[in-house]
Amino acid sequence: MERLKDKYYFASDGSYGLLDEGSVIAYTDNWTLAEWQEIENATDSERAFIARGIFAKYHEESIAELRRLGGYFEFSNEQLESERNASH
Repeated sequence: MERLKDKYYFASDGSYGLLDEGSVIAYTDNWTLAEWQEIENATDSERAFIARGIFAKYHEESIAELRRLGGYFEFSNEQLESERNASH
């Protein structure tokens, strides 16, 4: 079998898929109801962008939790700064 070099996510519900550059994995315990409403009201094409903006607001807590869970993906400082600015 040929080895795939892409990155995939695997969820506890059994779903999985390609983890592309637009994907967001975020620790959400500190998200507010208003932020969740933004996610719920977003179109499919907007949702990952909005999630990245919210993730950037809680960057330090999110990174610490994702490291604890073993699912940390490195974001460059430029990416994070850009997303912080976009969320304001």
